[in-house]
Amino acid sequence: MIFLRAINPVSAKLLERIYRSSKHHQVRQRAQCLILALQGVKVEELIKTFQVSCKTVYNWFERWESEVMVGLYNQKGQGRKPRGSARKTVTRCGIGGSRSGVIEENRAN
Repeated sequence: MIFLRAINPVSAKLLERIYRSSKHHQVRQRAQCLILALQGVKVEELIKTFQVSCKTVYNWFERWESEVMVGLYNQKGQGRKPRGSARKTVTRCGIGGSRSGVIEENRAN
């Protein structure tokens, strides 16, 4: 059973537009899932269609209920983290004007 409250026509049009034109695949997928759920498609069919778990579908619904349009997008901090906490810069130190030299590693914090 889906427990999504009805949405106004403006939100429905915006949701449809996000589904059709967002550059983020996950956002389009979530928007499509919500559109189908609001049309009465059962959760079991949504799970098969989007190949996600039941918990994922309900998480999408909960985010929609609490955050509306913002809930379609990934939260900050999700995804792959950069390697290493500091950015490395490599400098070349010349010895006596020659092009060969010692390579140093400086860490910028």
